[in-house]
Parts: sequence; C-alpha cells; structure tokens
Amino acid sequence: MEDGGFVTIDRSCETEFTEKKSVFKTSVFTVCSDNDANELIRSVRNKYPDATHHCYGYIIRQGGIKRFSDDGEPSGTAGMPILNVIEKSGLCNTLVIVTRYFGGIKLGAGGLVRAYSTAASEALLQAGKAVYEKGSRGTVEVDYDDFSAVERMLLQSGCIIENKSFASGVTIRLKTREDWDKLSQRVCDMCRGGAICEFAEHIYIKQQ
Repeated sequence: MEDGGFVTIDRSCETEFTEKKSVFKTSVFTVCSDNDANELIRSVRNKYPDATHHCYGYIIRQGGIKRFSDDGEPSGTAGMPILNVIEKSGLCNTLVIVTRYFGGIKLGAGGLVRAYSTAASEALLQAGKAVYEKGSRGTVEVDYDDFSAVERMLLQSGCIIENKSFASGVTIRLKTREDWDKLSQRVCDMCRGGAICEFAEHIYIKQQ
C-alpha cells in the first residue's frame, strides 16, 4: 500500500476438508517475523504429531520475506501453491499451514496442487481481511481543567485511548493515525501551551 500500510488476515482460524480420503487441516495465523512463523509451525506439528505432512507458506512485509515448504510432498505441489494463494489474495504478514493426513489414495501432482490451493483458499476466506494503517503511539499530559475537552477532541479525531492515569495532571496513552506533530500542536493550542505530548513509537493500527 502506498501509505505504508498493509493487508493481512482479520483473525486466526482453522478449517478442514477431505479429498479422496486424505484430510487437509488448514491453520492460518498473523506473523511478523521468521521466529513467529517457526514457533507457530512447531506448535501445529505438536498439535498434530501423527499427520503425514505439515506444508506451509508465509509472507512477511518487512524485508520482503517469502518462505514455503513441501514437507515431503513432491516438489512444487504444496508449499508453492499455498504461497501463491497468499500472494494472489494480496496478503502479507500471513502464515498458512496445511496439515495432511494421507488417506491411502494418491492424488498425483495436479491433484495435490489443487488440494493444497483449495485448502489455503478456503481458510483465508474464513480468516477474512484486515487493513492496517501506519500510525503513532504516545502520551498526552494535560491539566484536569483541560482533560474533558482534550479527550473529546482526541476521540472525535479517531484516536484510540489505551489508558488514562490521574496524578497531578491527567496522562492519556493513545494511538493515532494522524501525524503526531500536528496532533500534538492541536493539543497544545487547546491547553494554551500547558500540555506535554511525548511520541513513543511508530505502529500499525487496524482500520475499523
């Protein structure tokens, strides 16, 4: 996406279908690194230790990472079809693992490609899509007299208030899609310069 955002799945899910007595269980997850993916692949292997194959594909936006595995299936019949489905869906930061229980009937190369593609497609359809936009996280500290008006402005601006703490003043921890400097200036103007706005980090925020 041009604005630095990305599209990934809306929720993790698991689906299942049967093709010529072979059972295909598909697990879909959001991942942000190779470590995330490897841990989830291990967890699925541990969950289904008696399965014949655990084939997967995943794409991670940062670093342009694309990986897949046929896990013992004929080369090009499982991992690459899964990866292709993720790519064609326009998704990133997404891991799809298809666990197969062999049913005794060989599917052939073409049949395997169709089966793994179908397994991935059906699971991603159920997982849905979510758009994440580039944003910021930070804190805004204001006097009690200004708190209500500032909080109202922040909410009207689409900010997500994560936490409020009350001491000598009110500290609001928030996420925003708006430019942090512009938001900070608005808060300071409302408080006649009596606010402290501290940027914490750049983040990605799920589009509502």
